[in-house]
Amino acid sequence: MKKIIVLAMALLLALATISAFADNEHKSGLFTYDLKKNGTAVITGYDWNNSEGDVIIPAIIDGYSVVAIDDYAFQVESGLSSSYKKTIVTIPDSIISIGKCAFTNAGISSINIPNSLQSIGDGAFCQMFSNIRENLQFRIDPNHPNFAVVDGCLYNKTEKKLLFAPRVGVNIPIGILAIGDYVFRDTYPTSQDSGREYKLPSTLVSIGDYAFAFAGNEADYLEVEIPEGTTTIGTHAFEGFNGTIIMGTTSIKSIPDYAFYNVVSPYSYVLSNSTPIEISNPQYIESIGVYNNSLGKAFIDASCFSPSITTIPTGFNPATTELPDTITTIDSRAYTGKVVDLKLPSSITSIAEDAFPQGSTFIVEAGSYAQRWADENGFAYTVEGQGNLDWLNN
Repeated sequence: MKKIIVLAMALLLALATISAFADNEHKSGLFTYDLKKNGTAVITGYDWNNSEGDVIIPAIIDGYSVVAIDDYAFQVESGLSSSYKKTIVTIPDSIISIGKCAFTNAGISSINIPNSLQSIGDGAFCQMFSNIRENLQFRIDPNHPNFAVVDGCLYNKTEKKLLFAPRVGVNIPIGILAIGDYVFRDTYPTSQDSGREYKLPSTLVSIGDYAFAFAGNEADYLEVEIPEGTTTIGTHAFEGFNGTIIMGTTSIKSIPDYAFYNVVSPYSYVLSNSTPIEISNPQYIESIGVYNNSLGKAFIDASCFSPSITTIPTGFNPATTELPDTITTIDSRAYTGKVVDLKLPSSITSIAEDAFPQGSTFIVEAGSYAQRWADENGFAYTVEGQGNLDWLNN
């Protein structure tokens, strides 16, 4: 009997939770919204499929004050005609925040930034088609307390952060400290650009996630130089970038996952092993995340490694033929291409079974862990010093 009562109570609780969740989601016309505990509304979605003409976001919806636009609320699915439309969007003075990626892929020609707006999430206007993004107009008070528009670029004045840029060759002023997530993603030179170079200010400290991802293409290779004072880059920051990345800074100590994944060198069609990243002092990097294969091409010898780096991470593929004696671990799929006579130091104490493709060959030290690993996993190797004929001269 007790079990039945407990199960019944659990069922009632679950139904109450589902009902409460359902009651919190509302639809009014083309808008979907949530109600907060304080009685205000947050726009969470918009029906672009049935949208005709311009978008006017209401200040009051079903009697509730609209105070925010949620993450991804006006995102347009790839391929929908709404990506190509040139829609005018009007935001009411009641709105105080716009969430991240709120208008992703939306075909917007003009949008206002009301003085009530206090925050705009990263990537709020990302992944627009080039003819849309380079002509996007922000309607904004020149004395806006929190945001500014200069040469088509949208800035957060308090954080000194670039939130949106219409094209490649914009001049980012000295004093800007951060480039937000997605800002230059999928950009490439247009008729308004005088060159193919991103001009980053010397004051820049951080570069956001996906900030330059997939920029450029086979016909439009680009160039970006990371300033000396930059200390932080985000995940996927340069993934799929087409062009050259000049990294002269010694201030970036940590490379996050996918930051330099599949960067395409402008010379790759001639030299398959060409290096898209020009880095002066790789030994200042103290940690490297997974899948940074393009950065690995710049690690051409053992001297490139900081003593702090003890692991070859997944997808790194360093170009060196000799690993330094500070390396202790080689992770799963650390190398995705076969290596020939890679010298493995005796300092190594752990190698994943699938760290290297079959057919790779190594040079190892006699009696080392690396030798035992190669034996156990069927890899060919030579023992360092084996075949040395110096003894004939004694």
